[in-house]
Amino acid sequence: MTANPAASLSNNLLLPLWRDAACFALAFALLLGLSVDVKAAGQASQPNAFEVGVEAYRKGDFIKARASFKTACEAGDARACAVRGEMLAYGLGGAVDLHLARKDFDFACGGFIGIACRALGSMAYEGLGGGVDLPLARAAFGRACDGGEASGCYMLAGMLARGQGGATDVSGARNRYLAACHSNYEDACVLIEQWTQRACDEGDASGCTFLGEILSSGAGGAEDRTGARRLFQRGCDGGHSDGCYWLATMLEFGKGGEIDLPRARKLYQRSCDLTFGGRACLTLANMLIMGKGGAQDRSGGIGLTRNLCKAGNQDACGYLEQLGESH
Repeated sequence: MTANPAASLSNNLLLPLWRDAACFALAFALLLGLSVDVKAAGQASQPNAFEVGVEAYRKGDFIKARASFKTACEAGDARACAVRGEMLAYGLGGAVDLHLARKDFDFACGGFIGIACRALGSMAYEGLGGGVDLPLARAAFGRACDGGEASGCYMLAGMLARGQGGATDVSGARNRYLAACHSNYEDACVLIEQWTQRACDEGDASGCTFLGEILSSGAGGAEDRTGARRLFQRGCDGGHSDGCYWLATMLEFGKGGEIDLPRARKLYQRSCDLTFGGRACLTLANMLIMGKGGAQDRSGGIGLTRNLCKAGNQDACGYLEQLGESH
């Protein structure tokens, strides 16, 4: 039975990161560390309001900082809105005002401040400072993820997997978890390994391949190329083209074990048969032309390359030109 990844996710995917003060303190400290000489495109703030706020914040004068960021924010400085949003949310320099904090984060998110997008997403998801708005949360987490906020990718992945705020997108969820994992977001690494392991154990060949990629790259932990080979084999045996391709690559270059060119060539062939036009086909063509892993077959290799070029593979077209062959 093929695993249902969305159903296998834990109930802790959408953690209330909004309440993780340490996480926000670090993120906003980095924001405050930006050069105060750098102005956002189209920024219309008073020349020194943001700088005054930064200096006051660093000295612990939160009342002055909050007032200065208010001035800069109202003049259109997205950075100032992001920091004032944090101060309003945590009651720094004055009373807590979640409604206004949410508005500030919304404006700052529109100015491409990733941490503000993540904060807006959390508030919209939990209904803080206004009603619950799952489509807004999903969009805000998406912008945070696009801006390089690993926690935004993690939160977005949970919503995609569960179909919250929009359609279910298991493939998109997996990609966002992997993005968070590659940014050293440990919870995402643990979860995606558990998810893909379960999928693989229940017969999902793509899950085996994906887990092999994680072990091979060392995302979230140490590399295990030997284990990756075994998982790619399971993926390939299950008919997953990428499983055959990655196993062939490891055999060709001796990753996780000995070099085995004849077997690598056969696996590139299988991967190409499963998904024509993919990277395995061009690698196979090169092996045929060069006689790697078996008898040389220049005519067959060039013919395959030409077919790939006709199918729109620009790398194949370029390879033909290198070989002095016509398209």
